[in-house]
Amino acid sequence: MKAKLFILIVTIVAIMIYFFISLVNESSKKSVKEDFYRGVITGIYQEPMKHNMYFFDIHTNDGETGETASFWRHSWKYASVGDSIIKPPDTLMIIIKKPDGSSKEFFYH
Repeated sequence: MKAKLFILIVTIVAIMIYFFISLVNESSKKSVKEDFYRGVITGIYQEPMKHNMYFFDIHTNDGETGETASFWRHSWKYASVGDSIIKPPDTLMIIIKKPDGSSKEFFYH
């Protein structure tokens, strides 16, 4: 009887954790989807205090901003300082354009 109760409690807790994580992911996606920016990458770095995630520093017409490059799988490998970066509104992607005219799309992960 104790084993069945334990399994039931573990199952309920696992389901609750799953729904909580899903809710957080959807909220995060919604926030990212609403963002819009266009600028030039002025810095690419890893932040040791944030699990060595990659970040972009971006210069826009509105000033300096930052973006978590790790959300856009392997974008930091393609990008260089001086590249243009565009995050269109209502999308889950960024576009990085090189000075030679080439570009690549990266999707939210």
